[in-house]
Amino acid sequence: MNTLTMRIDDKTKHRLEKLAKSTSRTKSYLITHAIKDYLEVNEWQVQEIKKGIKEADAGHLINHEDVLKKAIDSFGSWEEREEVSVEIVNKLRGDKRGYAKRH
Repeated sequence: MNTLTMRIDDKTKHRLEKLAKSTSRTKSYLITHAIKDYLEVNEWQVQEIKKGIKEADAGHLINHEDVLKKAIDSFGSWEEREEVSVEIVNKLRGDKRGYAKRH
């Protein structure tokens, strides 16, 4: 295991100490896992971007209209989704008056 020295602002340090205490973990443990999670997500993202660029360079593209059609076929139009979302919110709230309304 290696040692790494870093500088953080007082607010971040306080938040880290508070989280360490409330989770019964060391600050080092939390920082190590945060860095690992960050690296995993960002390495994946960079890899996928590079794959996408290679595919685009090879001419494997989908035009915008086809993407929209596939999205609408899969999920419905934005207006339909918003309407369904409002219905779900109202059901969850048990609101018979239609509290959540479309804008």
